[in-house]
Amino acid sequence: MRKLIQISFILILFIICSGNLILGASFDCNNATTIREQTICNDPKLSKLDRQISAIFQRLNKKGEYYKEINNRHKLWISKTRDFEDHDFERQRDFLKFSASFSICLEDKIAFKECYDKISKIDLQECMGDQSNYEMTKCMISFNETLDLLEQVESQKLVEYLKVEDLESVPFFTKARDSWLDYRSAECLLYYNFYRNGSIRSIMYSSCVDKKTFDRLVWIFDGALLN
Repeated sequence: MRKLIQISFILILFIICSGNLILGASFDCNNATTIREQTICNDPKLSKLDRQISAIFQRLNKKGEYYKEINNRHKLWISKTRDFEDHDFERQRDFLKFSASFSICLEDKIAFKECYDKISKIDLQECMGDQSNYEMTKCMISFNETLDLLEQVESQKLVEYLKVEDLESVPFFTKARDSWLDYRSAECLLYYNFYRNGSIRSIMYSSCVDKKTFDRLVWIFDGALLN
């Protein structure tokens, strides 16, 4: 029995020390050479978040219509990561979670409204839980970033369609979209300013962005411009 315990202890020690396969990051910390890799490997929480991020990213459908933009934004996030804060890694993890959920739902040809209701009631609520305003705002930021991604991809698809069917409408659509982005920003900043002295100001801003982007996506997915 004593010998069995010793063997078990040696195996556990070997796993921990030789590859970070269970407790380490998404890569082999023994071969970490960059400041980013070394920082992640030296921080247990960042290592865990890095594994979670990598696992979600690897499950994305690489042939999906949203994958290219998700990948572009993920690369941009990696290139801009400098401070290695826990909350920044958590936001990226949640962004990938929401993006994966929307991708799966929409690629199954389910209506956008139905996908939105399902994901906001399950994934978003699970993320927010019974947390502080700060934590809930962090979830909303990731959720809104996903909606922004959908809006960008779907708008580009619409532009490509117009280039074939009605080329003269392309500059008008582009100008209208730019105006919509300015309008959304201005109105949501108004809400933020109105609640500027309260702890819910960021939540109010994020909720405004959510509502405006939702309406925009409903308009796009329902084909209002083409009917």
